[in-house]
Amino acid sequence: MYFGTVDQFYALMSPPDSLWPTNRLRLGAIPQPARTVGTSSSAVDVRGNAHGSYTVLVECVAEGQVNSSAAVNPGALPTFRISLDGGATWSRAFRVSADDDTARLTDELTGLQCGLIFEFTGSFDVGDRWGTTAEPSPDVVLQLEVAASKVRGALSDTFRVPLTSTPASVIEVQGWLARWALIAKCGLDGQRDMQIYNPQRPMGIAGGISAAAQLDKWRAGEDIGEFERADEGAKRFTDVVKPTPYMASYLPI
Repeated sequence: MYFGTVDQFYALMSPPDSLWPTNRLRLGAIPQPARTVGTSSSAVDVRGNAHGSYTVLVECVAEGQVNSSAAVNPGALPTFRISLDGGATWSRAFRVSADDDTARLTDELTGLQCGLIFEFTGSFDVGDRWGTTAEPSPDVVLQLEVAASKVRGALSDTFRVPLTSTPASVIEVQGWLARWALIAKCGLDGQRDMQIYNPQRPMGIAGGISAAAQLDKWRAGEDIGEFERADEGAKRFTDVVKPTPYMASYLPI
């Protein structure tokens, strides 16, 4: 199991439009949305690559009709609110795009940064509601699990694992390693990915330590002030034998 959540990974490690093209990753499962309220002549679809595990609800809060290429739209475009947690919290209301035949709501329009695209066709009444679920890419989940195993391997020389609690720095280091693996899987682009995102590069904006070097420090029992004291006490041999840099076999020199 990985540290933190997929949402945290995207929030910490990826620009809003993501570093890796969706068509180069396997898509997470998103069943066809089911109407739960209303009888209007309309439909909603949800697609994309979710940035977390969501219970999605889409509800019309202002009636309207999606523009049609075959006729002049007789009224206002419909407005919707979105919940990603089964209705516990809701976004503010958003008016759909003015595209003909199929209107959309995207992260660019809503600012939700959930990785999902919502599509609408037909005429909608107030209260119309659809529901579905959305899961993140299995490729993202797998790379987080691989990165977490490397982090746990480094921590196990100093700490009892699993940890009692997870410092934010552990989630950050795991994210650097998983992000690099996903970039390598999808292919480097021409935007300096190698220089910017390599785990041997300092993580801080103004310099500092790299993800790979941080793993080696934890492995040697250094820089551990933010960990729970109860987690310390693993049997260590580093006082006798200097540990080999943990990521040496995984990363380019």
